[in-house]
Amino acid sequence: MADKKSLNILTKIGHLWLKKNILRALVLTVIVILVQVVLIVLYFSQLPPRVPLYYSRPWGQAQLAEAIYLFLLPSLSLIIFIVNSLLASLFVDHKEFYSHCLVWVGTIFSVFNLITLIKILQITL
Repeated sequence: MADKKSLNILTKIGHLWLKKNILRALVLTVIVILVQVVLIVLYFSQLPPRVPLYYSRPWGQAQLAEAIYLFLLPSLSLIIFIVNSLLASLFVDHKEFYSHCLVWVGTIFSVFNLITLIKILQITL
């Protein structure tokens, strides 16, 4: 019984990847997440021990976090990518517009995380 469920989910994810616009968004999201990871790895040794990450907090020490926490940005992007892809696969056959929205929101979220990462690197390097 579990094999049929997992096969059904994989079939729906396969249908998701067959849609041209959705495929573009998914591939773009994966590329953006990989760019985030590569940037962090490339510049990690040059970063100070604490970097400004929490911009919603008051200015000063409250905004600073350990440099390792920069990996939160691509991690959150990956989590949003996976969750939105799974949700989009549920809607792909019946409500394709919802699938498009979910996938593109994930892409936009990843791009904003990349912009945030670039700004943090510009400030700290």
